[in-house]
Amino acid sequence: MKILTKITTFFLILCLLFSAFTLTSSAASSAVISFSSNTLKVGDKVTVNVTVNPGVAMYAVGFYLEYDSSVLKYESGNGVGSAGVLQVEESPSGETSVSYSYEFSAIANGTSTISVTDCGYEILGDGGAQSVSFGGASASLTVKDPVLSGNADLKSLKVSGYSLSPSFSASTTSYSLEVPFETQKLSITAVPADSNAKVVSVKGSSKLSVGKNTVTIVVQAQNGTQKSYTIAVTRLEGTETPEEEPLITNVSGIDHTVLTKIPPEVLLKDFTVEVKNVNGYDIETAVDNGGNFRIFYLKPTGTEEIYPYLYDETLDQFEKLNYTVIGENYYIFCDIPDDVALPQNLYESKLEIFANKVECISDTNAEMSDFHYVYCYSNSAFNYYRFDSKEGSLHRFPDFKKIIGISSEPKDNVFTRFASLSTNAKIIMIALCVLILGIFALLIMLIVYLFKKSLNKNDDLILEEAYEDFDEVEVETENDTNVF
Repeated sequence: MKILTKITTFFLILCLLFSAFTLTSSAASSAVISFSSNTLKVGDKVTVNVTVNPGVAMYAVGFYLEYDSSVLKYESGNGVGSAGVLQVEESPSGETSVSYSYEFSAIANGTSTISVTDCGYEILGDGGAQSVSFGGASASLTVKDPVLSGNADLKSLKVSGYSLSPSFSASTTSYSLEVPFETQKLSITAVPADSNAKVVSVKGSSKLSVGKNTVTIVVQAQNGTQKSYTIAVTRLEGTETPEEEPLITNVSGIDHTVLTKIPPEVLLKDFTVEVKNVNGYDIETAVDNGGNFRIFYLKPTGTEEIYPYLYDETLDQFEKLNYTVIGENYYIFCDIPDDVALPQNLYESKLEIFANKVECISDTNAEMSDFHYVYCYSNSAFNYYRFDSKEGSLHRFPDFKKIIGISSEPKDNVFTRFASLSTNAKIIMIALCVLILGIFALLIMLIVYLFKKSLNKNDDLILEEAYEDFDEVEVETENDTNVF
């Protein structure tokens, strides 16, 4: 029983020491997060404050500040890192409470959770500097889009060389004018009254027929509301056969000539020439082998530069092709496929690559902040490429398909649940496990002890029975007298 008492006493002392360590760690203060405003509009700025107040003198503080980079943009503060994660390391001079501020701007509609993780500070004890962990914190703020404008009015509407009848007014949507027989097309400039509105189409201004023609200008407001302005154009009769004039289109307020013949030097490798009729014009277009792209070549008025464009037949407008040429290879930047499943460390973002605004996939890991993954069409195939923003290089990265094949949803098991706990909760769980294992070990030792004691008792009984089997024998000694 003395052995059992010693074992029990030792185990209880061990548990008390571990509990004391747990209580010491748990006594540390948790971080506190506060915002200058919880509800923002796109374009607003917000200050995020993080306070650590353990009540003891601190000489070093460190933690990570995590946020949703698709909703918020980091502007200033004492944190360093890549989009979505800031690392904070500070050296207080014995303060018992410290606060740090970070400024963000709201860039998109949504809700962002701000989290403080992997927290710790240092204090000075008898044995020197001691590290103490403290609990993290999280809080959320919401960003809402401002009220979208429904203004689809025009600020001005002009036809080069001609005057409208009646004079232009934003509230007047129907006009008329008369042009001579020699005029086959009109150069029209339409400016929206709201800077967020846009002219989505101008139809009927080319290939004017003799007699009545209708030109329609469609304006779309920021909230999607559309408004149409029409010009009734009368082309007078004549005897001359006019020469066919080039097809002119307006792109972003600048007139462009649509080339009917593609210069051989601008034709992309693996693309072939195919003629397509647009508004009565036979135009040479460049088409890839799989029929994924049909490229038109346009030249801005007043320049000799030629640029590739894609044509949206629904909106009757051209969109500049996002592409680059490196050496003999071309790369057409495409949107990331919708069915991509991203791991937790990756997120979709946008980046300017070689003067193109490109949809890409970025990494929250600070060590990988210079690398981004893009989806390109090149050499008759779609592939993922890794772009090094520091060196400005682009390399094919087929292994990325294996990375995005991993589901973005974490597996729900014991290890992932344990990893999601706070530091104090982890310590308490470990203490409980040690306590359970100790009790289990103690029970085993008790069973072994009782078993050995039972064996010893049985041996004593066997010996006693053996002794009882022997009869007592008396030996008499006779004294013989020898006579010599």
